[in-house]
Amino acid sequence: MNLLFVLGNGFDLQLGLPTSYHDFYQYYVNTPSSSEAIARLKDEISADQQNWSDLELALGKITADYSDVDTFCEVYDDIQIELQRYLLKLDELMQAGTLAVNSNTDILYDCIVSPEKHFSKELRESIVSGYNEIFSIDNHSQIDIHILTFNYTHTIEYLLRNPNLPSLIPKSNSILRYLRHIHRDLSPSSSVWLGVDNDEQIQNESFQSNEDIRLRLIKPEILNEVSPFVFENITSTISDADAICLFGVSLGDTDQTWVKKIGNKIANGTLTMLFAKDDAAFKTDNSRLVYQRRYKKAFIEKLKNLGLSFDENRLELYVEINSSIFTKDAPNPHEDNLKILHNALSIQKNDVI
Repeated sequence: MNLLFVLGNGFDLQLGLPTSYHDFYQYYVNTPSSSEAIARLKDEISADQQNWSDLELALGKITADYSDVDTFCEVYDDIQIELQRYLLKLDELMQAGTLAVNSNTDILYDCIVSPEKHFSKELRESIVSGYNEIFSIDNHSQIDIHILTFNYTHTIEYLLRNPNLPSLIPKSNSILRYLRHIHRDLSPSSSVWLGVDNDEQIQNESFQSNEDIRLRLIKPEILNEVSPFVFENITSTISDADAICLFGVSLGDTDQTWVKKIGNKIANGTLTMLFAKDDAAFKTDNSRLVYQRRYKKAFIEKLKNLGLSFDENRLELYVEINSSIFTKDAPNPHEDNLKILHNALSIQKNDVI
Protein backbone atom coordinates (compact mmCIF):
# COMPACT_ATOMS: atom_id res chain seq x y z
CA MET A 1 0.00 0.00 0.00
CA ASN A 2 1.24 3.48 -0.87
CA LEU A 3 1.28 6.52 1.41
CA LEU A 4 2.24 9.71 -0.43
CA PHE A 5 3.66 12.80 1.29
CA VAL A 6 3.59 16.06 -0.65
CA LEU A 7 5.79 18.68 0.99
CA GLY A 8 6.25 22.38 0.27
CA ASN A 9 8.21 25.30 1.63
CA GLY A 10 6.18 25.23 4.84
CA PHE A 11 8.16 22.09 5.74
CA ASP A 12 11.49 23.94 5.78
CA LEU A 13 9.91 26.90 7.57
CA GLN A 14 8.41 24.59 10.21
CA LEU A 15 11.93 23.38 10.97
CA GLY A 16 13.26 26.93 11.33
CA LEU A 17 15.02 27.40 8.00
CA PRO A 18 14.88 30.89 6.41
CA THR A 19 13.46 29.81 3.05
CA SER A 20 10.55 32.21 2.54
CA TYR A 21 10.65 34.62 -0.38
CA HIS A 22 10.70 37.45 2.18
CA ASP A 23 13.86 35.96 3.71
CA PHE A 24 15.45 35.76 0.26
CA TYR A 25 14.43 39.30 -0.73
CA GLN A 26 16.26 40.72 2.28
CA TYR A 27 19.40 39.30 0.73
CA TYR A 28 18.60 39.84 -2.95
CA VAL A 29 17.77 43.55 -2.94
CA ASN A 30 21.17 44.27 -1.37
CA THR A 31 23.23 42.38 -3.96
CA PRO A 32 25.12 44.36 -6.66
CA SER A 33 23.18 44.98 -9.88
CA SER A 34 24.91 44.47 -13.23
CA SER A 35 22.35 46.51 -15.19
CA GLU A 36 19.68 49.18 -14.81
CA ALA A 37 16.96 46.62 -15.54
CA ILE A 38 18.08 44.43 -12.63
CA ALA A 39 18.36 47.47 -10.34
CA ARG A 40 14.78 48.47 -11.26
CA LEU A 41 13.53 44.99 -10.45
CA LYS A 42 15.08 45.18 -6.99
CA ASP A 43 13.55 48.61 -6.44
CA GLU A 44 10.12 47.21 -7.36
CA ILE A 45 10.52 44.33 -4.91
CA SER A 46 11.70 46.65 -2.12
CA ALA A 47 8.79 49.04 -2.70
CA ASP A 48 6.06 46.38 -2.65
CA GLN A 49 7.04 42.99 -1.23
CA GLN A 50 3.36 42.07 -0.84
CA ASN A 51 3.01 42.16 -4.60
CA TRP A 52 6.00 39.81 -4.74
CA SER A 53 4.77 37.43 -2.05
CA ASP A 54 4.68 34.73 -4.74
CA LEU A 55 7.88 35.17 -6.74
CA GLU A 56 6.94 32.70 -9.46
CA LEU A 57 3.52 34.21 -10.12
CA ALA A 58 5.06 37.69 -10.09
CA LEU A 59 7.64 36.69 -12.72
CA GLY A 60 4.81 35.72 -15.05
CA LYS A 61 2.99 38.99 -14.39
CA ILE A 62 5.95 41.31 -14.92
CA THR A 63 6.51 39.99 -18.43
CA ALA A 64 3.85 42.58 -19.32
CA ASP A 65 6.36 45.30 -18.35
CA TYR A 66 8.91 44.15 -20.93
CA SER A 67 8.82 44.48 -24.71
CA ASP A 68 12.29 43.04 -25.19
CA VAL A 69 12.84 39.32 -24.58
CA ASP A 70 16.57 39.70 -23.90
CA THR A 71 16.01 42.26 -21.15
CA PHE A 72 13.44 40.08 -19.40
CA CYS A 73 15.73 37.05 -19.68
CA GLU A 74 18.55 39.09 -18.14
CA VAL A 75 16.36 40.00 -15.17
CA TYR A 76 14.98 36.46 -14.81
CA ASP A 77 18.44 34.88 -14.97
CA ASP A 78 19.74 37.21 -12.27
CA ILE A 79 17.04 36.44 -9.72
CA GLN A 80 17.19 32.72 -10.49
CA ILE A 81 20.97 32.64 -10.03
CA GLU A 82 20.80 34.62 -6.78
CA LEU A 83 18.01 32.44 -5.38
CA GLN A 84 20.09 29.38 -6.12
CA ARG A 85 23.17 30.99 -4.52
CA TYR A 86 21.13 31.86 -1.42
CA LEU A 87 19.73 28.34 -1.03
CA LEU A 88 23.04 26.63 -1.81
CA LYS A 89 24.66 28.55 1.03
CA LEU A 90 21.72 27.64 3.29
CA ASP A 91 22.11 23.99 2.31
CA GLU A 92 25.85 24.10 2.94
CA LEU A 93 25.41 25.63 6.41
CA MET A 94 22.69 23.13 7.28
CA GLN A 95 24.81 20.16 6.22
CA ALA A 96 27.71 21.54 8.29
CA GLY A 97 25.49 21.83 11.36
CA THR A 98 25.87 25.63 11.47
CA LEU A 99 22.13 26.17 11.07
CA ALA A 100 19.82 24.70 13.68
CA VAL A 101 17.17 22.33 12.30
CA ASN A 102 14.23 21.89 14.65
CA SER A 103 13.88 18.16 14.02
CA ASN A 104 15.91 14.96 13.90
CA THR A 105 16.00 11.58 12.19
CA ASP A 106 13.84 9.73 14.72
CA ILE A 107 11.17 12.44 14.71
CA LEU A 108 10.96 12.54 10.93
CA TYR A 109 10.70 8.76 10.61
CA ASP A 110 8.00 8.65 13.29
CA CYS A 111 6.01 11.36 11.52
CA ILE A 112 6.09 9.79 8.07
CA VAL A 113 5.16 6.38 9.47
CA SER A 114 2.25 7.71 11.59
CA PRO A 115 1.16 11.21 10.51
CA GLU A 116 -2.31 10.64 11.97
CA LYS A 117 -0.81 10.86 15.49
CA HIS A 118 -0.40 14.59 14.96
CA PHE A 119 -4.10 15.30 14.58
CA SER A 120 -6.40 16.23 17.45
CA LYS A 121 -7.92 13.25 19.26
CA GLU A 122 -11.34 13.31 17.58
CA LEU A 123 -9.95 13.66 14.07
CA ARG A 124 -7.32 11.05 14.79
CA GLU A 125 -10.01 8.51 15.66
CA SER A 126 -11.79 9.19 12.35
CA ILE A 127 -8.56 8.96 10.37
CA VAL A 128 -7.37 5.78 12.05
CA SER A 129 -10.59 3.99 11.13
CA GLY A 130 -10.08 4.64 7.41
CA TYR A 131 -6.31 4.54 7.63
CA ASN A 132 -6.21 1.11 9.24
CA GLU A 133 -8.73 -0.20 6.76
CA ILE A 134 -6.64 0.97 3.80
CA PHE A 135 -3.30 -0.22 5.11
CA SER A 136 -4.52 -3.24 7.14
CA ILE A 137 -2.24 -2.09 9.94
CA ASP A 138 -3.66 -4.70 12.30
CA ASN A 139 -2.42 -7.35 9.87
CA HIS A 140 1.05 -5.79 9.74
CA SER A 141 0.92 -5.11 6.02
CA GLN A 142 3.82 -3.27 4.44
CA ILE A 143 3.38 0.46 3.82
CA ASP A 144 5.43 1.99 1.02
CA ILE A 145 6.09 5.66 1.69
CA HIS A 146 6.68 8.05 -1.20
CA ILE A 147 7.75 11.69 -0.83
CA LEU A 148 7.28 14.40 -3.42
CA THR A 149 8.73 17.77 -2.48
CA PHE A 150 8.36 21.14 -4.18
CA ASN A 151 11.47 22.31 -2.29
CA TYR A 152 14.96 22.65 -3.74
CA THR A 153 16.73 22.10 -0.42
CA HIS A 154 18.11 18.81 0.90
CA THR A 155 16.45 19.08 4.31
CA ILE A 156 14.82 15.64 4.07
CA GLU A 157 18.04 14.00 2.91
CA TYR A 158 19.95 15.72 5.72
CA LEU A 159 17.54 14.46 8.38
CA LEU A 160 17.38 10.96 6.92
CA ARG A 161 21.18 10.87 6.51
CA ASN A 162 21.00 10.48 2.73
CA PRO A 163 19.35 7.05 2.66
CA ASN A 164 19.79 4.61 -0.19
CA LEU A 165 16.27 3.98 -1.45
CA PRO A 166 14.31 1.83 -1.00
CA SER A 167 15.09 1.82 2.71
CA LEU A 168 13.39 0.00 5.59
CA ILE A 169 12.30 2.52 8.22
CA PRO A 170 13.62 1.53 11.67
CA LYS A 171 11.14 0.11 14.20
CA SER A 172 8.38 -0.19 11.61
CA ASN A 173 7.04 -2.30 8.80
CA SER A 174 7.28 0.64 6.41
CA ILE A 175 9.64 1.23 3.52
CA LEU A 176 10.72 4.64 2.28
CA ARG A 177 10.40 3.84 -1.38
CA TYR A 178 10.72 7.10 -3.24
CA LEU A 179 11.88 10.71 -2.83
CA ARG A 180 11.63 13.20 -5.68
CA HIS A 181 12.23 16.96 -5.94
CA ILE A 182 9.61 18.03 -8.47
CA HIS A 183 11.45 21.19 -9.54
CA ARG A 184 14.97 19.79 -9.14
CA ASP A 185 17.15 19.86 -6.07
CA LEU A 186 20.08 22.16 -5.41
CA SER A 187 23.32 21.55 -7.28
CA PRO A 188 26.21 23.89 -8.15
CA SER A 189 26.25 22.40 -11.65
CA SER A 190 22.57 22.75 -12.62
CA SER A 191 19.81 25.34 -12.26
CA VAL A 192 16.64 24.92 -10.26
CA TRP A 193 13.36 25.46 -12.09
CA LEU A 194 11.61 28.69 -11.17
CA GLY A 195 8.50 29.91 -12.95
CA VAL A 196 4.86 29.37 -13.81
CA ASP A 197 2.69 26.42 -14.77
CA ASN A 198 1.47 27.34 -18.24
CA ASP A 199 1.60 30.04 -20.91
CA GLU A 200 -1.63 31.69 -19.68
CA GLN A 201 0.32 32.81 -16.60
CA ILE A 202 2.74 34.74 -18.83
CA GLN A 203 0.93 38.07 -19.09
CA ASN A 204 2.86 39.35 -22.09
CA GLU A 205 1.07 37.50 -24.88
CA SER A 206 3.91 38.15 -27.33
CA PHE A 207 6.20 36.17 -24.99
CA GLN A 208 3.93 33.14 -24.70
CA SER A 209 5.19 31.40 -27.84
CA ASN A 210 8.84 32.43 -27.45
CA GLU A 211 10.99 29.36 -26.75
CA ASP A 212 13.59 31.32 -24.75
CA ILE A 213 10.81 32.41 -22.40
CA ARG A 214 8.96 29.10 -22.27
CA LEU A 215 12.07 27.10 -21.40
CA ARG A 216 12.83 29.50 -18.58
CA LEU A 217 9.38 30.02 -17.13
CA ILE A 218 7.04 27.08 -17.79
CA LYS A 219 8.09 24.41 -15.28
CA PRO A 220 6.14 21.38 -16.59
CA GLU A 221 7.42 22.10 -20.11
CA ILE A 222 11.01 22.27 -18.82
CA LEU A 223 10.58 18.95 -17.02
CA ASN A 224 9.08 17.31 -20.08
CA GLU A 225 11.92 18.65 -22.22
CA VAL A 226 14.71 17.60 -19.84
CA SER A 227 13.26 14.32 -18.58
CA PRO A 228 9.86 13.09 -19.80
CA PHE A 229 10.47 9.88 -17.84
CA VAL A 230 10.55 11.84 -14.56
CA PHE A 231 7.30 13.62 -15.50
CA GLU A 232 5.58 10.28 -16.04
CA ASN A 233 7.18 8.85 -12.91
CA ILE A 234 5.80 11.65 -10.72
CA THR A 235 2.40 11.29 -12.37
CA SER A 236 2.36 7.55 -11.62
CA THR A 237 3.42 8.14 -8.01
CA ILE A 238 0.43 10.42 -7.49
CA SER A 239 -1.93 8.09 -9.32
CA ASP A 240 -0.87 5.05 -7.27
CA ALA A 241 -1.32 6.74 -3.86
CA ASP A 242 -3.76 5.03 -1.47
CA ALA A 243 -3.51 7.89 1.05
CA ILE A 244 -2.05 11.39 0.83
CA CYS A 245 -0.50 13.67 3.41
CA LEU A 246 -0.07 17.35 2.49
CA PHE A 247 2.21 19.56 4.53
CA GLY A 248 3.51 23.06 3.90
CA VAL A 249 2.09 23.26 0.38
CA SER A 250 0.11 26.19 -0.95
CA LEU A 251 -1.00 24.18 -4.01
CA GLY A 252 -0.95 27.47 -5.88
CA ASP A 253 -1.55 28.40 -9.50
CA THR A 254 2.10 28.08 -10.52
CA ASP A 255 1.95 24.34 -9.77
CA GLN A 256 -1.45 23.79 -11.37
CA THR A 257 -0.35 20.74 -13.37
CA TRP A 258 0.48 18.83 -10.18
CA VAL A 259 -2.35 20.35 -8.14
CA LYS A 260 -4.85 18.98 -10.67
CA LYS A 261 -3.35 15.49 -10.50
CA ILE A 262 -3.34 15.51 -6.70
CA GLY A 263 -6.76 17.14 -6.57
CA ASN A 264 -8.23 14.48 -8.84
CA LYS A 265 -7.08 11.77 -6.43
CA ILE A 266 -8.59 13.62 -3.47
CA ALA A 267 -11.84 14.27 -5.34
CA ASN A 268 -12.14 10.52 -5.99
CA GLY A 269 -12.17 9.79 -2.26
CA THR A 270 -8.50 9.10 -1.49
CA LEU A 271 -7.92 9.52 2.25
CA THR A 272 -6.13 12.86 2.65
CA MET A 273 -4.50 14.47 5.67
CA LEU A 274 -3.97 18.21 5.21
CA PHE A 275 -1.77 20.10 7.65
CA ALA A 276 -2.43 23.84 7.45
CA LYS A 277 -0.78 26.84 9.08
CA ASP A 278 -2.50 29.92 10.48
CA ASP A 279 -1.41 32.86 12.62
CA ALA A 280 -4.40 32.35 14.89
CA ALA A 281 -3.86 31.26 18.49
CA PHE A 282 -6.59 28.84 19.58
CA LYS A 283 -7.81 29.37 23.11
CA THR A 284 -10.53 26.72 22.89
CA ASP A 285 -11.23 23.55 20.92
CA ASN A 286 -14.27 25.28 19.46
CA SER A 287 -12.18 28.01 17.85
CA ARG A 288 -9.83 25.37 16.43
CA LEU A 289 -12.85 23.56 14.98
CA VAL A 290 -13.99 26.78 13.30
CA TYR A 291 -10.64 27.16 11.56
CA GLN A 292 -10.49 23.50 10.57
CA ARG A 293 -13.89 23.82 8.95
CA ARG A 294 -12.83 27.06 7.25
CA TYR A 295 -9.68 25.52 5.76
CA LYS A 296 -11.56 22.43 4.66
CA LYS A 297 -14.15 24.55 2.84
CA ALA A 298 -11.41 26.63 1.20
CA PHE A 299 -9.64 23.47 0.04
CA ILE A 300 -12.85 22.02 -1.38
CA GLU A 301 -13.44 25.31 -3.21
CA LYS A 302 -9.93 25.05 -4.67
CA LEU A 303 -10.76 21.58 -6.00
CA LYS A 304 -13.95 22.91 -7.59
CA ASN A 305 -12.04 25.77 -9.20
CA LEU A 306 -9.84 23.17 -10.88
CA GLY A 307 -12.94 22.00 -12.73
CA LEU A 308 -13.25 18.80 -10.71
CA SER A 309 -16.73 17.44 -10.05
CA PHE A 310 -17.28 15.29 -6.96
CA ASP A 311 -19.63 14.47 -4.11
CA GLU A 312 -18.40 16.37 -1.05
CA ASN A 313 -19.81 13.64 1.18
CA ARG A 314 -17.41 11.12 -0.38
CA LEU A 315 -14.31 13.15 0.44
CA GLU A 316 -12.00 11.62 3.02
CA LEU A 317 -10.37 14.96 3.82
CA TYR A 318 -9.07 15.73 7.31
CA VAL A 319 -7.55 19.09 8.26
CA GLU A 320 -5.31 19.94 11.18
CA ILE A 321 -4.17 23.47 12.00
CA ASN A 322 -0.79 24.50 13.42
CA SER A 323 0.38 20.98 14.22
CA SER A 324 3.86 20.52 15.67
CA ILE A 325 4.47 17.57 13.34
CA PHE A 326 8.12 17.05 12.31
CA THR A 327 9.48 19.29 15.08
CA LYS A 328 11.29 18.99 18.39
CA ASP A 329 9.83 20.64 21.47
CA ALA A 330 12.05 23.70 21.12
CA PRO A 331 11.75 27.35 19.97
CA ASN A 332 11.77 27.87 16.22
CA PRO A 333 15.34 28.91 15.25
CA HIS A 334 14.30 30.84 12.13
CA GLU A 335 15.54 34.30 13.19
CA ASP A 336 18.91 33.05 14.42
CA ASN A 337 19.34 30.99 11.25
CA LEU A 338 18.44 34.01 9.10
CA LYS A 339 21.15 36.13 10.72
CA ILE A 340 23.76 33.37 10.34
CA LEU A 341 22.86 32.83 6.67
CA HIS A 342 22.84 36.52 5.73
CA ASN A 343 26.13 37.04 7.52
CA ALA A 344 27.69 34.11 5.65
CA LEU A 345 26.41 35.43 2.33
CA SER A 346 27.77 38.90 3.12
CA ILE A 347 31.22 37.45 3.83
CA GLN A 348 31.05 35.39 0.63
CA LYS A 349 30.06 38.49 -1.39
CA ASN A 350 32.97 40.50 0.04
CA ASP A 351 35.36 37.66 -0.75
CA VAL A 352 34.19 37.68 -4.37
CA ILE A 353 34.58 41.44 -4.60
